[in-house]
Amino acid sequence: MIKEIKLLNCKYMGHTRNSIQIKRDIETVFSLTNDIANWSKLFTEYQVSKIIKRESNKVTFQLITYPNKDDSHQHSWISERIIDQDNFQCFATRLSPLFPFKYMHIYWKYLYKNGVTEMIWIQDFELEEKCSWSESEFEDYLNENSRIQMNEIKLKIEEY
Repeated sequence: MIKEIKLLNCKYMGHTRNSIQIKRDIETVFSLTNDIANWSKLFTEYQVSKIIKRESNKVTFQLITYPNKDDSHQHSWISERIIDQDNFQCFATRLSPLFPFKYMHIYWKYLYKNGVTEMIWIQDFELEEKCSWSESEFEDYLNENSRIQMNEIKLKIEEY
């Protein structure tokens, strides 16, 4: 079982928390949002979502974004995700490359009430000194993008 990560909100740490209500049962929402091999169909930002290794409830995977509109650059990284299906929660950490982060931890949890599943994403990170963005700028970016992706996921799952 994974315990919810609660890190201290210190001066040098970024933190975001976003949630969305999805009108589907928790088992369906959890299953679809943790089918990493199909994230390229669920998220609008990932062109490729590839499983590298699976060990019990731990999955190592690679994500590759669609090219940026500005400069056609694609971003790619490898992460590890521990999926706690019994308690409807997951913990992920970015492995490589870490830049622009010193670390990036993502915690997802799911709550169910009255026919609606609440999906919650919490991201805690620290940026490398070489990063040109501030923690607050990166928080703003992550919050905006998380809300866009959560809304896309909600629409797709409610239509499923």
